[in-house]
Amino acid sequence: MDSDFRWAVILVRVSIYITVFLFFVFLAEAIYLFSGGVPLRLSYPISETIDRYYILTICLIEFLWFWLTYLAVYLKMKDGLPEKAEKPSLLLGILQLLFGGLLSGVLLLISWVKIRDYLRDQQLLNA
Repeated sequence: MDSDFRWAVILVRVSIYITVFLFFVFLAEAIYLFSGGVPLRLSYPISETIDRYYILTICLIEFLWFWLTYLAVYLKMKDGLPEKAEKPSLLLGILQLLFGGLLSGVLLLISWVKIRDYLRDQQLLNA
């Protein structure tokens, strides 16, 4: 296995781990808010007037990012199909950057670059 491909897999895994961690942080905060607590200010700098449904929405978005990244990128790379994981990695990285998943989005974009490097190297070896 090429080092670019290994790095791409590692970066996608780290992106998934970060997304899962943030999902659980927001889930814990949503549970706390729905049980009658005041905002913790642990996971996001929020004001006192923020609604608990906002936190729950963020939690669900993090869950969505996790599943999309896992299904569209990680499983394809695990199966040895980096050419099918290239475009979803780019798309999910850009979408996560636009919708607040800054670190995960950057990691997915870097993994996209590593996938492209790997595919380019494979084309040069086969030529």
